Amino acid sequence: MNARIYRISAILLLVLLGAATISAMAMPPGEVPTHSWWSWILPKAGPLYTPTPTKTPLLRTGAATTVATAMPITTPTLTATPIPTKKAKTGTNWLALADGYGLDRSGRWILVDQNRQVMVIGEGDSILKIFPVSTGDPQKEGTPAWLGTVGKYWGTFESADGSYADNAWYLFRHNGAILIHSDPYFMMNGRREYIELDALGHRPASHGCIRMAPRDAEWLTMWNPKGVPILITPFNHGK
Repeated sequence: MNARIYRISAILLLVLLGAATISAMAMPPGEVPTHSWWSWILPKAGPLYTPTPTKTPLLRTGAATTVATAMPITTPTLTATPIPTKKAKTGTNWLALADGYGLDRSGRWILVDQNRQVMVIGEGDSILKIFPVSTGDPQKEGTPAWLGTVGKYWGTFESADGSYADNAWYLFRHNGAILIHSDPYFMMNGRREYIELDALGHRPASHGCIRMAPRDAEWLTMWNPKGVPILITPFNHGK
């Protein structure tokens, strides 16, 4: 008798559960009536998870932004240091002339005697070479007296008149760059046609640079005069 009652109760329970399941399936997804008679049987649907959007940070107008800025590179320029004009000593005592103007002769040194139109290459108390040169024509720009050091190697360059010069070395700036370089030339049918070679060792003819014979300019480049102390004496028109 008891077993029969249990079976009947189980059958009724299964019928109720089946009815509840059918009713729930008939509902729209996510909707379960809260006051149905079977609400005590079915579990209540919990709140759906809704992700909270995260705000994307915006760049404000006028906000400071770090930007890498290329800094200009300052290139040092050798400036002319005027030296007092005085009459050049007679004779060929260039050591005394160099000392009179304060040229550093502790190592290699260069002296350009404008009155004699020569370049003297020395080391200590020894004179290694004497080259004929042509400095600035006083009727043009002239070459100012100067005491300093030889700058960078410029190599071959072209002038405004279309002429070229080789083995150029920078000295200082005075109405343009003052250089030591070979005698200028024009290219004619693939050949170098040098101009005013006869001025070397005799008279000033340049616009301010110190001209040398091509072979002498090559020798100077091989000697590598960069950083060597150099003295350019004043030109006093042969007085």
